Amino acid sequence: MIENTLTFLKDEINKFMNLQTASGLMDEKVVLSNIVNTDQSTAMGLPIDKMVLSLICIEEERHLKAQEHYARTANGTLYSTNPELRFNLFVLFAAHFSHANYSEALKFLGLTLRFFQSRNVFDAKEYPELAADVKRIIVDLHTQPIEQQSQLWQAMGGKFLPSIMYKIRLLTVNEQQSIHEAIPVSEVKR
Repeated sequence: MIENTLTFLKDEINKFMNLQTASGLMDEKVVLSNIVNTDQSTAMGLPIDKMVLSLICIEEERHLKAQEHYARTANGTLYSTNPELRFNLFVLFAAHFSHANYSEALKFLGLTLRFFQSRNVFDAKEYPELAADVKRIIVDLHTQPIEQQSQLWQAMGGKFLPSIMYKIRLLTVNEQQSIHEAIPVSEVKR
């Protein structure tokens, strides 16, 4: 679900950038990638002249936490199950362009901002390309003070790049696996 959601956003942003640059068929400017190589052999493992979309962290959505511990089957039988899990993703769009293409980095950062300003809610009805288990996502700009940005880049082991962070809200995990069958209350005796 996470990979499908991020791939969906990457594809939608690439379509938008292709239309905005009016340069015909353009190679993908937004790619999914880690900020650093996982073996730490080099400081930056990013493709050159690309906007890199990277998952920074996953946060449980506690304010809208589901409380339902029972579900009903099609034939009316109740079963006990764990409540669905709702969470948010924090993603970073980092512009990794060569020194000679710094203005291109700024251009694609601006296009990313414009894309999410023009559409920040994606639901399954309007976007059937969303994963089947994703009903709706909301994408919000997540601004950080410069100190937090610096700490984030240090923690990732990378050198600072012009970047934008977004919070993707309300992904849901609901496996609906039955823990055990439950008998519904049919009458109350006093």
